[in-house]
This record gives sequence, structure tokens and C-alpha cells, in this order.
Amino acid sequence: MEVEIKSTPPSPRVENSVLKWYYEDSFNITWSIALTEDGEPLSYDENDLLVFSFFTKDKKLIIEFEFSHITDNTVVLQFTEEVSKLFTPGQYYYCVKYIDGSGRVSTIYANRKIEVEWCH
Repeated sequence: MEVEIKSTPPSPRVENSVLKWYYEDSFNITWSIALTEDGEPLSYDENDLLVFSFFTKDKKLIIEFEFSHITDNTVVLQFTEEVSKLFTPGQYYYCVKYIDGSGRVSTIYANRKIEVEWCH
């Protein structure tokens, strides 16, 4: 008799617009954000910021990743073991904001869902 054992889904991953990973996993997420203004591509200036904020379900900030000097519209979020342990299994949310050199804030992603799963 032959038995096929399927592997678990990858961690991290996006399923139905929800960012998911397994508790205590360490990983990097490479994120590309190409912005436009009035339909034209926007080039990041050295004083511009991208801020990724992660929150509990009751809106308490867990951690922020802040990036300046953005090249190729890409940043890398590093979920080290220490960072990953801040997220016990459950549901969370994240927001991403663009802050230009003059301080003007634009929300890119708001209240996007996260699910941290047990591996068993």
C-alpha cells in the first residue's frame, strides 16, 4: 500500500490576502512597493520612509519596521527568532505607510490580516 503524505503549506505565505506563518518561524519577507502619483511612477527620495506597523487585535503596537534609502522599490522585513516570538498563535493586523521627506503621510495598506498558526 502506498501512502502519500503532503507537506504543510509554506511559512510565510499569503492565503486569501491573509499573511500566515507558523509560530516561532524565522524568515525574511521581501516586499516591493512601487508607488505612483498622478499616474506617474514615484521615485523614493533618500528622506522618504516606509513604515510597516504590526498590531494585536485590540490595536496595541507589537513592532514597527522603518525603512529609508529605499532602492528598487524593495525592502526586506527580517522576522528573526526574537521578532517572531512577539507573535503568539492568533490573529493580528498590519499597516504600511509612506512618509515623504516633507512629512506627508499616505497609507498604502490598512488593517491587513495576519494569522500565526501552531505547527501541531
